[in-house]
Amino acid sequence: MKKPAHRLWRGPGIPGRAPAFQHKGLIARSRGSSESSSATPGTPDPQSPLLSPYDPRALLESALHDSFPDDEGTPRRIKLVPPGQGLNERHFREHFKGPMPPDMQDLYALCSGFDLDYHEITFTEYHFQGYDCLFHDWIEVAADGFGNHWVLEIRPGAAAWGPVWFASHDPPVVLHVADDLTTFLRHFLDAYRGGEVHNPYACSHRDAMRIWEESHPWPTAAHVRAQLRATPDPLLAALTADLPDHAEIIDLRPNLRGFTWDRYDTHCPARRDIHPMLFALIPE
Repeated sequence: MKKPAHRLWRGPGIPGRAPAFQHKGLIARSRGSSESSSATPGTPDPQSPLLSPYDPRALLESALHDSFPDDEGTPRRIKLVPPGQGLNERHFREHFKGPMPPDMQDLYALCSGFDLDYHEITFTEYHFQGYDCLFHDWIEVAADGFGNHWVLEIRPGAAAWGPVWFASHDPPVVLHVADDLTTFLRHFLDAYRGGEVHNPYACSHRDAMRIWEESHPWPTAAHVRAQLRATPDPLLAALTADLPDHAEIIDLRPNLRGFTWDRYDTHCPARRDIHPMLFALIPE
């Protein structure tokens, strides 16, 4: 009997829970540390067969000609979801009011998402989870079946959409996965074919747990403003200019991957208009 399609991406799993998704290419790389790869998240890997083209529509059109073996070696192909038939697409079309960058317009003209084997990537699952305190606007691109999602952020005033974050509730962590949707999709496809490339997507649960275990307090806006007198930083100055003193400043620019979000006020949205790796959040 044919298995039902489902919108899940189950990587190496949560500690104490057996991995739910056992694809050989992903599990093989999930055993080691993501830092062991020479590639950097968000940058092209010279070993990747999908290095070029480097925009989402062209990448998917190229991948349509490829096959992706499942665990039993059976070749699988991408099946595009036609425009207008995406998951909750009517809600997306009715509620998304912002400008759409040209690369995303081209992508939506091609498809609303795609299926590969029993896994689904969607570009129309819009604002169904409660991430309002973290992002102004977002699309839930994939889910793991346990209430955690990979989210394409739509930042206010940004010319391009991104980054892609792993928004986990168990543990409550936000993890940077890719700088943009194309990089995220490239990692997904490369991992599915079993290629030896850097794949933070497959390691999201493990890395989220590491961030949870190593979490630390972030400086307040008042503290950052005091530091700026000695060490000027125009981006931090712009971010903290109008914030209350107790707001916390999360700066992921120095090669940091994410942070815990359980102590922030869900009714106060983050300030996200200065830099993709800078957050200003209000504690509860």
